[in-house]
Amino acid sequence: QTGSPLIYRGVPIGRVTHVGLASDSASVETRLYIEPEYRDLVRDNSKFWPVSGVDVRLGFTGIRLDAESLDTITAGGVAMATPDEPGERVAAGHRF
Repeated sequence: QTGSPLIYRGVPIGRVTHVGLASDSASVETRLYIEPEYRDLVRDNSKFWPVSGVDVRLGFTGIRLDAESLDTITAGGVAMATPDEPGERVAAGHRF
């Protein structure tokens, strides 16, 4: 959803600016804005995935509730990670 946060290790580092069909209508395209101070975190081997905000698990020891942030609980969002051995830096407009 437009305006939803982009989260890296629980910290909001940007937001979704566009969600719509790709030009071939075969997939959905999402565009993200990343705050300037966090742009070096995004590498060619970074991974992105949608988050709904809340993960509830029931086990022998009780209930476990994990949440990314208050924003993702209400609006969802996108999470990202970069491997410990980061790839090459990417320029604005890079497609994943």
